[in-house]
Amino acid sequence: MVFVNATVSTASLASDCGRTGFGGETLLSRSLNFSRHILYALTFTIFILLFTPVSVKVFAQPQGSVHGIVVDENGSLLDDVQVQVYTQNGAFAGSTYTSNGYFNIFLEYGSFTLYFVKSGYAKVSKNIILQSIDLDLGNITLSKAIKLSTTSFGLSAFPGETLTIPFTLSNVGGNVETISFYSSMPQDWVARVLDSGREVLSVIVSPGQTLSLILEIIIPTTTVSNLGYNLSLTASGTVNSTLNLLVWVKSQPTSNLVGRVVDEYGSPLDGVYVQASKPDGSTVAIAYTLKDGSFNLTLPKSSSITLTFSREGYVKVTRNIVTQYSSISLDDIILQKTVKVSTSIASIVGYPGSKILLPFTISNFGDKIEFLELSVDAGGWQNRILTQSNVETSSIMVSPNSNVNLQLEVTVPDSFLGERTVKLAVRGTIESTLLYNIIVKPLEKGFLSCDLPGKPVNPGNSVNFKLSLKNIMDIPQRFTFSFTLPNGWRLSLKTSSGEEVSEVLLDGGKSVDLTVIVTTSPETLAGTYNVTVKAYSPSFSDSVTLSVYVQNPLTDIRFEASPPYVDVYAGSNARFKLKVSNFGSSNELLNLSIENLTQSLRGWFEDSSKQEITKVYVGAGEAKEFYAIVSVPKGAKLGSQNFSVHISSSDVSKSLLLTLNVLGLYDVTVVNQNFYTSLNVGGKGTYSLTIQNTGSQDITNLKVLTGNVPDGFTVTVDPSFVYSLPVNGETTFTISIQTQSDVNAGNYYIDFTVVSDQTQAKQFTLRVEVLQEMSWLIYASVLLLLAIVGLFFIYRKFGRR
Repeated sequence: MVFVNATVSTASLASDCGRTGFGGETLLSRSLNFSRHILYALTFTIFILLFTPVSVKVFAQPQGSVHGIVVDENGSLLDDVQVQVYTQNGAFAGSTYTSNGYFNIFLEYGSFTLYFVKSGYAKVSKNIILQSIDLDLGNITLSKAIKLSTTSFGLSAFPGETLTIPFTLSNVGGNVETISFYSSMPQDWVARVLDSGREVLSVIVSPGQTLSLILEIIIPTTTVSNLGYNLSLTASGTVNSTLNLLVWVKSQPTSNLVGRVVDEYGSPLDGVYVQASKPDGSTVAIAYTLKDGSFNLTLPKSSSITLTFSREGYVKVTRNIVTQYSSISLDDIILQKTVKVSTSIASIVGYPGSKILLPFTISNFGDKIEFLELSVDAGGWQNRILTQSNVETSSIMVSPNSNVNLQLEVTVPDSFLGERTVKLAVRGTIESTLLYNIIVKPLEKGFLSCDLPGKPVNPGNSVNFKLSLKNIMDIPQRFTFSFTLPNGWRLSLKTSSGEEVSEVLLDGGKSVDLTVIVTTSPETLAGTYNVTVKAYSPSFSDSVTLSVYVQNPLTDIRFEASPPYVDVYAGSNARFKLKVSNFGSSNELLNLSIENLTQSLRGWFEDSSKQEITKVYVGAGEAKEFYAIVSVPKGAKLGSQNFSVHISSSDVSKSLLLTLNVLGLYDVTVVNQNFYTSLNVGGKGTYSLTIQNTGSQDITNLKVLTGNVPDGFTVTVDPSFVYSLPVNGETTFTISIQTQSDVNAGNYYIDFTVVSDQTQAKQFTLRVEVLQEMSWLIYASVLLLLAIVGLFFIYRKFGRR
């Protein structure tokens, strides 16, 4: 603390007064000098008090040196290990890092906990009590965070065998580790890490987590036996951890395998490639068959072996065996040709002058694309090969394991009767053939028929006839159709499932039911009319005549509403569901109209997709649903009112009486978007609240009620109520808020409720931010500054005298 001596000597002052005799200007000058000294002393004292720091004397505590050496599990020195020091109450006391494994830190006497931290290692803690100037902690050992372990360090296996070695990966550190796996294997050996059967290249291990994994090792069949091989698996994270293994490869006993390969007809096949493989795909042995189709292989004994037999132009065959015995003999292995041509028709009946379609399929059972040439020997008959799209071809490409369907078209001469053999040849890597036997007989009739060929119908309506079409030949036939019918009529041909067709493809001896739909013209006079349907294929044709009796139509229209009474709020639309049913025998196009609506309402019609309509079409035997829409404006007269809807045509006139009940909709909306205002402590503020009538009717006695009010607040609302608010009208309430001087600055919330005689209460919350004015310290500083300035001007005015 600093003290300032501001004492003035009275003796000196008296001496001065004596010399002046206490009179004249000299005494006044001395008094002014005295005031000036007082002012300087006061100003200097304030300056010293504000800016002179207070010094505190601190007495040093005794300290000591704590040191030691940090090593890993192998005793190697660890650099950059952070040594963190904490007091007994958990306060941080300091830290340092090791250099060449050594650390040293000075601490005050007392009890501490030291933590040794390095990325990739498990944290180690040590409690110490420092009571001397030197404390040697010796060696501190840190363990790697990632550990690999297994119970299988030494294993034995045969060449070509696959080993599975279980191991665990543990994280004993305090951080999440991302681990990648690397292996060191002899040449051509394959290793991978598996988790639940799936290969993994890296894993994420949380602190304290242990993963159980599998190391799979595939030993090549070419590995030299009776030798030991060293291999390792490394888990690489922040630091690396390695697992070293030894595999002893033993020699394996063998089995002698013999067999023979033949074709589909039992003939021996030479040059067939025979390959023996392990389940992992590695090749054990290979051989080629001799002229007699025989082969011989030497295989490892007690092994699962897959034998593969392959030759160009033939389908590959596999056999799985287990070599349990020293000598094994297989049954004959049968190889079939890669490309095979087949048909479901070996013999077929034809007719003179007809074209016969002979379907066949080319199958590629191999694993390569086949490019094939096609040729036909039909003994001079005209022929061609057609694709499914009726395009003539003489060559074809067939993808592996796929089929191509084709047709051989043969034209029978007009004068030929009897039998003929037709040969189809398919040439690729090897040749495949197919033989057809064609029996030519005299042509038959009567394959198109109708059990009910005569029916009545009204003008403009449709009538259905059921036809039966049969393929009297033994090969597929494609039928097309032609029709003869009166002018203005229409005809369509459909299947029994309703699908419209223009052609029909039938297998030999098969039949199909068809529906002929005949639509008459509305202007057709009563009477009997004939319609002819003709079906023909490239080989033959037939026709049937249908009789249509046109009769006078019957009119029967029914009109109904469901329901005929609808409630609707003013300002919205009413929807009346209407239904027209045509029980007559003629189609009807009906005009729609609405009658007797009041002037303020507007009406129209809509279909089920809400499209406005003025007419509705109803076929004979059909029914149509649609809607009458009435738009009710806001402010419309409330209550029930009746109106009618009308349908009409040249021979129809129907009306329905509908009732519309208009209901009032009462609702208000607070227009404000920001419910916030601010004022000073002890001050007053206002907030304007705007409310709109968004209903369809006027509302009365509209009020804004105050909810919870914070202490120290006074809230008033003006006006206290609004007697009536019209539709779409707005009104504004002024909310006045007064705070007392002792209210703390901050945010306050006041709840308000908007009510009226008709609407439901609506609430909102107003946030009021109260602001603090300038503090007394600022006022005091300003007053002190003003006092100093005043004294300065007094001195300037009187001191110069």
